[in-house]
Parts: sequence; C-alpha cells; structure tokens
Amino acid sequence: MTPVKYKISEGSIPSLSDEEELNRLIGLELHFDRLERVRDMFLFSCFTGLSYADVKKLKRNEIECTSEGNWIKTSRTKTGQRAHIPLLNSAWSIIEKYNPFFEELQATDR
Repeated sequence: MTPVKYKISEGSIPSLSDEEELNRLIGLELHFDRLERVRDMFLFSCFTGLSYADVKKLKRNEIECTSEGNWIKTSRTKTGQRAHIPLLNSAWSIIEKYNPFFEELQATDR
C-alpha cells in the first residue's frame, strides 16, 4: 500500500492535485468503518462539488431520479443559492453503498 502524499505549502491546506491521487484514495483499503465513511463522504464531495456542510445536511427529497439522470437539487449552506448538480456514477455508487434500496423508497420519501 502506497501512502497518499499531499503537497503542502506555507499557509495552505492539503489538497488532492490530480486524478492519480484521487484514484489511490478510492482504492485505499481501510480497516475501520468510520474511516471508510469519512473517505466516502470526502469522495462524494469531490464528485459533486458540494461542501462538507452541504453533504452533511443532504436529505433524500433533495435527490431526484429522472429520465435525464439523477440530480441533487438543494440550497447551498453558505450562500443559500439553489444548486442543480448531476450525480455522476461514482457519486451514485456511494449513495447505493450506504442505502442499497435507495430507488425502492416510496414516492413520498422522494
């Protein structure tokens, strides 16, 4: 297992700089459920562009499954602005990982 390396400069926060590092994080085998959830939440943020605060407050009724694809339709926490974000397959797979019956929820839950 190769550790993930971050590029850190004075006064900055660590960031993933390229697709290779993101793929290493995706493939990283974690032995604690808590760490796996944190990693998946971070990846979900990367795939959707949502902040941690927006992901944390995301509700089932803000995710729409349409004939045009799956969408997040929510208000951003910081600005209050409406956001319509297409869900990529990688983000959708994280949703399904934690709720494999997501699409089977009753229409009233949507």
